[in-house]
Amino acid sequence: MNRRDASKALALGAVAGSVEGFARAQPPREKAARPHGRGIPAFNRIVLEVMAKHGLVGVTMAMAKEGRLVLPEGYGLANLETRAPVLPRTLFSVASVSKAISAVATLKLVEQGKVSLGSRLIDVLDDIRPKAGERIVDPRFREITVERLLHHSSGLPHDRFRKPGDVPAAGDQGEHQSIVNDYRIAMGRRLEFDPGSEHRYSNLGFLFVRLVIERASGRLYEEYVRDQVLKPMGISRMVLERSEPIKGETGRYLAGPSGVRAAAHVPHNWLATPADLTRFLTSLTGARGQRFLTPRTFHEMVALPPPPIRPNRDGAHVGLGWDAVRRFGERYQFSKNGGKTGVSAWLEHLPSGVDWAFMLNTTLPKDADEKTSEPAREIIGRMHEAIEKHKEWPEVDLFDRIP
Repeated sequence: MNRRDASKALALGAVAGSVEGFARAQPPREKAARPHGRGIPAFNRIVLEVMAKHGLVGVTMAMAKEGRLVLPEGYGLANLETRAPVLPRTLFSVASVSKAISAVATLKLVEQGKVSLGSRLIDVLDDIRPKAGERIVDPRFREITVERLLHHSSGLPHDRFRKPGDVPAAGDQGEHQSIVNDYRIAMGRRLEFDPGSEHRYSNLGFLFVRLVIERASGRLYEEYVRDQVLKPMGISRMVLERSEPIKGETGRYLAGPSGVRAAAHVPHNWLATPADLTRFLTSLTGARGQRFLTPRTFHEMVALPPPPIRPNRDGAHVGLGWDAVRRFGERYQFSKNGGKTGVSAWLEHLPSGVDWAFMLNTTLPKDADEKTSEPAREIIGRMHEAIEKHKEWPEVDLFDRIP
């Protein structure tokens, strides 16, 4: 069986809807949908069943219990052409989970006294002016603060100002200039609501957080985050996406009834393993020792936003860089998701002392039926039930021994 036929067989077997069918679709002696690391059977079963049901090419997952990495796992294929398996060390895009990393970097700068949550954006970026011949047309723009950017309550639109055919900037310096241009355009546009009056998700606002980090630190975004956030946490392999895939990175795929096909590679978010993300969480919670942030800053990160923003009907509220935060006495649950074509990611701390993350290298078409369009949501729901029931955790710590 050649590679093209093998890829087609993989897709058809996966879409068929059973683990057995998916396994039979593999070339002889190749079992792409098997675990490649050290897993926990109940959790492995969930991932393999969701992969088969939705035709996912590859999944990666890691889980820590009380600060110990007990599950670094890879499932399926990282690359359909080369048949390379997903290993626990394979790099995946974390998509908008990058926002949690940016928020923590900003909070570290707050602790260092280089910026404050109440700082106005126009004061931090005081040397950037509107486009030639334009001015700040909405006086409310002056009310955007760092805190409101992190809470998605700035009034800025959801996405950046891109026209059809625009090509993403290459490299950190190119991306910096591209975001500066977006900021100059934003100064000449009206906001969508009064800053601080409501929570409305904004990718654009978090791009401006990158500018805040660069201005407050005096360094490019990636450089500061890697040196002042990730390295102190013991995370060394994370890197920003590039315009082309880098060595050790998974491919990206779009599944559908016609078979699995490659998805476009669009930068720029962080690339990581789920073990990197769980180490990030354990550093925040102090499960492995000293917290990365002071207790006061940590509580600011997960606190309820200022009024009039209120919790959701289910009791969850937005945090600084986190989609959902729930408090259980002195314990918290907080999470961040991310997704784009060919990428789905999840990061969560549970009050039971479990920190976990997973990423997918396959998404379904946007027009797919609602019941089959979100395999990540299915994994989350089923894993929550399985984690709650699981009692016998391995007495290991694999953070420094990832296969």
